[in-house]
Amino acid sequence: MKKHWPRYATWCPTSSTARTLGPDLGEGHKCSDFVPPVQELGPHVAALGMRFYTGKQFPAKYRNQILIAEHGSWNRTNPIGYRLMLVRLDGDKAVSYAPFAQGWLQGDDVRGRPVDVQVMPDGSLLVSDDRAGCAVPHHVRGVSTQGSRSLGVMRI
Repeated sequence: MKKHWPRYATWCPTSSTARTLGPDLGEGHKCSDFVPPVQELGPHVAALGMRFYTGKQFPAKYRNQILIAEHGSWNRTNPIGYRLMLVRLDGDKAVSYAPFAQGWLQGDDVRGRPVDVQVMPDGSLLVSDDRAGCAVPHHVRGVSTQGSRSLGVMRI
């Protein structure tokens, strides 16, 4: 039976990128002993919440794709994360990893820290932010969602 990530500090060699073994984790093992990650994420992004988008408010191209709430780094010289990322899938393969919503990090100014994302019954997204201490609804511009209100935070 294969073990799962994170046995290696970074993944094994591929055709395009050389990776290194984590000496305290992977010594004495081969890459084939493990199941590789479907999508590698940035270092220290702190991916805390993940959901498949199953709603119908956003365009169809987002349906059944993965949204990841990246809480963000706190101890990096160059901060990373503080955004919602979209992992596009083609069947069971990840084909891209790109920002879906951002703005919680402005230069070195942290304005929010996304924790989780939920798909609401009307197809909008609810993003919790533990820096602001609130959950912020996100919906397509021009689409009115019953009960949602602007909290002065970005809208998609």
